[in-house]
Amino acid sequence: MLVAVLSLGVAPSQLVLARRLDEDNLLVGLGLADIAWSLGLVQLAPELLAPVALVVMGLTVALSYELDERLEWVSAGTALGLGLTGWLHAVDGWPAVVSVFAICQPVLVHLSRLQRQRERSARMEIRRRADTDPLTGLLNRRALARLLAGPQVGRAVLVCDLDGFKDVNDTLGHEAGDELLVALAGRIADVVGDDGVVARYGGDEFAALVDAERVGDVARRLVEACRHRVPLAGELDVSVGVSIGGAVPRLLGDAQRVDGEELLRRADLAMYEAKRDGGGVRIWSEHMESQGLERVRLTGEIERAFAAGELELWFQPIVEVRRGLVVGAEGLIRWQHPDHGVLGPDRFLAMMSAVGRRAEIDAVVFDAGAEMAARLADWDLVVSLNVSAGSLLRRTLPHELLGALERHGVPPARIALEVVEDELVGDQSAGREVIDRLGRLGIPLVIDDFGTGHSSLARLRRLPVSALKIDRSFLMGFPANDDDVAIITAIGQLGRALGLTVVAEGVDDLSLVGALAERGIDRIQGFGVARPLPGDQFEAWVRDCGGRVDLTTGIVVGRGPGASGDT
Repeated sequence: MLVAVLSLGVAPSQLVLARRLDEDNLLVGLGLADIAWSLGLVQLAPELLAPVALVVMGLTVALSYELDERLEWVSAGTALGLGLTGWLHAVDGWPAVVSVFAICQPVLVHLSRLQRQRERSARMEIRRRADTDPLTGLLNRRALARLLAGPQVGRAVLVCDLDGFKDVNDTLGHEAGDELLVALAGRIADVVGDDGVVARYGGDEFAALVDAERVGDVARRLVEACRHRVPLAGELDVSVGVSIGGAVPRLLGDAQRVDGEELLRRADLAMYEAKRDGGGVRIWSEHMESQGLERVRLTGEIERAFAAGELELWFQPIVEVRRGLVVGAEGLIRWQHPDHGVLGPDRFLAMMSAVGRRAEIDAVVFDAGAEMAARLADWDLVVSLNVSAGSLLRRTLPHELLGALERHGVPPARIALEVVEDELVGDQSAGREVIDRLGRLGIPLVIDDFGTGHSSLARLRRLPVSALKIDRSFLMGFPANDDDVAIITAIGQLGRALGLTVVAEGVDDLSLVGALAERGIDRIQGFGVARPLPGDQFEAWVRDCGGRVDLTTGIVVGRGPGASGDT
């Protein structure tokens, strides 16, 4: 920026104050003397002030001043020296070259000092940008590593991984994913507060340093904060879960010798344990070391598992309580590992989902479920398949499921999709759109673990729900525990009022069947009837029992194919 200065008169002036007139102009000085006065007006960037040299024929009046914190007022003085008429050149509001060479020493020193200040400010800005995540405004991994150097006496580490974020990002697009990250980053920072530190640790991972005495409370509040729905542009609202792992110095031995990097590594292990358990909070303990090694090993074997067809669906029968008819089955994913035997979903499902294989898992489940429905077509069984809330955000899911049904010649009504109650998506979300499309295709929805989440009656009425599955935890004290009895009775009455089938899962004792039936339970599922079985064994079991079980003894009695299983 080129700045011209006009001076009237040659008398030196005692300049006391200079003030910004508006956002673009600065009144450099107005001096009064017996014989003349001087005036200069300079164009400046709105946020900057620059030193000014008033140059007149034969005389240079250079202003040196110090800026106050508000950049509103400056203290000015005079310095005299010989010079020529010239210009003051400034770049971005900072002085670069003065076309006067015979300027007295105080001015040169002042200009040099301002240049050093500019360089120091530039270095600080570069460092700030290098330490800051550009999307969320939080510290980045580099800054976190510096903070973690050395012992962390009195401080614990929390690692938070967003469950289902990849599904949102892949389904709704990266802009929606970024919007979700920014919103949740703000919530996490609010919970941790000024006493702690939050950094973006990875794509959808955050790390926090908190007071070790507050770690449990902070972790629980983080789970609650992340659980609330986030409104996105386009009138969508989504929710994701969070898996949190924590590490506390006193649990690792000598707190004075445990460095931050070790705390972070162990918090990461605990986070994967939480993810394996379906979310929530886990604090590091010694046994997690061996489990962490197993997780690393299994992660490297995922590709082979899909290529070799090691993932398969097992089936557990669902029986109608009044007549003992086998009316359906739930498909349960298993990994037939060549070295470790049969692995349940708690050992691998969250891990596979975290590395972006959820759609491939769904493809295995849909195909195996449709195949079993076709193999048992004569019995009119309905096969229930589990899907996650993240899967319901995938707009291609109805097409994927229909493709599996068409390959095996199965009508849509022979398949139901189970989703955990607490993962039900909001009415304005993309997931609701998918659920509605499935309903129009004739594919019903079953709400799993009912009674543990936050469903409303209005939502149950609006969604294409066909059945409620009572969470197994309510059967642990049934019928001795009055609260469990009251809850089961209420759910049974609710199901009847809404015209929904009510299923009690986790029924390991058939002596409970009569009491459950009296309280409005229509169907049961559990070890009392049969354990989950591989596909071939389940088909043989159904054919051997003829599709009927004596629920007083557990003995299969047979009914033959084609008998109605409607309640």
